[in-house]
Amino acid sequence: MDQELAFKIINKRKLVSFSEAEKNVTEFPILVRAKVTNANRDYRNEKNPDQIGILSFALMTDYHMNKAVRFIKEGEYQLALNCQCTKSVFKGEFFPEKGTYADVSLDYIVNSDGEEILSIVGVQAPVITKTFSAGDKLKALLSGNALFQKEEKEEENLFNTRKKTSL
Repeated sequence: MDQELAFKIINKRKLVSFSEAEKNVTEFPILVRAKVTNANRDYRNEKNPDQIGILSFALMTDYHMNKAVRFIKEGEYQLALNCQCTKSVFKGEFFPEKGTYADVSLDYIVNSDGEEILSIVGVQAPVITKTFSAGDKLKALLSGNALFQKEEKEEENLFNTRKKTSL
């Protein structure tokens, strides 16, 4: 593992960061969509037999970023890559597959070192299940693709209404 590859991988992650001022006016928990980078169903915790696995996400907080910077300065690139948001999964909880997306709830907690950090407190299936590329929709609308015909008529009516109200 070299520094260039570590930077490429970390660059693909989202960073969730709040200044003290933003933290004071933001309502927590917040919901963020994140890609599942690892879904380990074989992870077992002897202290908690209800744990059925652990998830890793392409998501970092300031806590993770600061640790990654420290490891990179020390030349420990693999350890820097391990600095990402994770969540233990217990029986009955949503367990997404690797490569999919999930909506994660983030809130401030006190970690085992006594630090207040932003951490994943919940994982759920994405609220929006289907989206389209704007470019794909534009091509489909221009070509008369039936998939978007109903929406096209609604959009035409909306534009006609706008034109009438602007006269």
